[in-house]
Amino acid sequence: MSKLRFSGVVILAAGEASRMGAPKQILPWKNSTLLEQACDKAKSLSDTVVVVLGAHANVILKDLTLSVPYIINDKWMQGMGTSISMGVDYLSRKQELQNILILLADQPLLEHTYLEKLILHCDVDKICVTKYSGSVGVPAVFDKKYFTALVGLTGRVGAKKLIGTYEKNLVKITPENEQLVDIDDRETYEKLYAKFGKPN
Repeated sequence: MSKLRFSGVVILAAGEASRMGAPKQILPWKNSTLLEQACDKAKSLSDTVVVVLGAHANVILKDLTLSVPYIINDKWMQGMGTSISMGVDYLSRKQELQNILILLADQPLLEHTYLEKLILHCDVDKICVTKYSGSVGVPAVFDKKYFTALVGLTGRVGAKKLIGTYEKNLVKITPENEQLVDIDDRETYEKLYAKFGKPN
């Protein structure tokens, strides 16, 4: 399949994972790790991908040989907004992009076909967001119109404040409910790993 609408992908993997008690980016999943699974999905969608690392960057880079470029956010403790800012700035400087997909490293159940659907539905001037129960958020695709605002993000707000500002420009997509699970703690990881994440 050809790449879709000149999209770039920012993978957010800078968090401390305090509830997990260990770097969740390197936890086993299928035949690799959570982070490598996210990288593989991103590469299947675009040739222009960056991983934003932060907490545990040294451990992650020691254990993994990433298949996509990475940058390190030294301000990760200030919140997700700083990672989004760095990632979008990095990609938008590399080449002319029509839109950017912001992807989390801890949602391994989200399928390639769903992420592709987000990109295909992101028309000019639109933000295509994932619809959760009672809210919307990432993964989300932002048209280039919003790159400057994304680069200007700071702190813990992430992209939600920006998404809320442009309610009339949102396209809301709902995946299968089970795909939306974030792996935030050991109990969730072990449950999902036993059901979905064992090696093939």
